[in-house]
Amino acid sequence: NLANGLKPPLTATYDNPYQEWIGALIRADVYGWTCPGDPVRAAGLARRDAVLSHTGNGVYGAMWAAALISAAFTAPTVRDALDTALSVVPESSRLARTVRRVASLHEARLPWEETLATVSAETAGLGWIHTIPNVAVLTAGLLYGDGDFTRTVALTVRGGLDTDSNGATAGSVLGVLTGAEAIPARWRDPLEDTVRSAVFGFDGVRISALAERTLRLAASGT
Repeated sequence: NLANGLKPPLTATYDNPYQEWIGALIRADVYGWTCPGDPVRAAGLARRDAVLSHTGNGVYGAMWAAALISAAFTAPTVRDALDTALSVVPESSRLARTVRRVASLHEARLPWEETLATVSAETAGLGWIHTIPNVAVLTAGLLYGDGDFTRTVALTVRGGLDTDSNGATAGSVLGVLTGAEAIPARWRDPLEDTVRSAVFGFDGVRISALAERTLRLAASGT
């Protein structure tokens, strides 16, 4: 739509059945990384990005994810980061209600499997790439992961749906919350500090080089 001359928000609404899918959420991490401890700013940047292609909960998902990662820099626990992230989206939105629902099941000490079965039934029919059921899986993985990097990523991926995207976001949150030293070597070493990418000019780039570039953006405040 953008290439055909339409401007936002028409780019998100014209002939687009994917408006509330997870696409904007999965590209929101960088806004959290570059706005450490400033979830409102992170959410604002994510929203500017998301409205190009999404509406409603599709936009809220991006704002929530960016704020969640930003909050993880200063939050003492995953639950604190989740609570902070909820403050940037409408309280009555389905996204906010879904996150609160998963949190309430976790507080009630339901087993992880039962929590997933419950929210899966409650979000049935939306499809496996819709933002809402994926946020439910992601929230469950973060809460039941108990602050452990491997357990969090593993539970999130085992939750199904958009597994690669959800696992990446969960790892992003826990990586920020726990720090690099807490990430087991078996997750890092096989990557050999290298990204394989279809983005022009970035195939083979060093992960450390991207981290330095991200840090410069965060420090610049731009």
